[in-house]
Amino acid sequence: MIVGKCIFHKGSIMSNGYGRIWQGDSHVPAHRIAYQKENGLIPQGFQIHHLCAIKLCINPQHLIALTRSDHQKAHIKRDGLKGITLIYSHATHCSKGHLLDGKNKRQRFCSTCKKQHQNEYTARNRELTNAKSNKWKQEHLEQHRLWNREYMRRKRATL
Repeated sequence: MIVGKCIFHKGSIMSNGYGRIWQGDSHVPAHRIAYQKENGLIPQGFQIHHLCAIKLCINPQHLIALTRSDHQKAHIKRDGLKGITLIYSHATHCSKGHLLDGKNKRQRFCSTCKKQHQNEYTARNRELTNAKSNKWKQEHLEQHRLWNREYMRRKRATL
């Protein structure tokens, strides 16, 4: 339930439409500061949700802390399904059948599939990478030898 009128942030605005305040050595979203002043620290893993749906509102009575999942559900309830993240927010398995929970759930992609893809990519490209590295070494080896000889000659001359 929304209590009172919106209080609008009148300072700097980020590209995503939220107000921002300079704090310490970086910008911090203004609504997070407003929430913290009224309610204390934001619990780890929680996001601040605008009950009024106005990004520039900093009225602490319009702000609540929600988990990411609950925050997405609140947006779906208010705005309907929008965006790929919201569409797949209820997914429990990736397209290859890996369970998406705990450590295996990262930013709407399966970390098991990503790790497999990285391993396959590394294996495919290891030979090519080594060949490029060896070619570079051969091309520059003579130049390094010349520099080293010159360096040693100068070093001996100063002794």
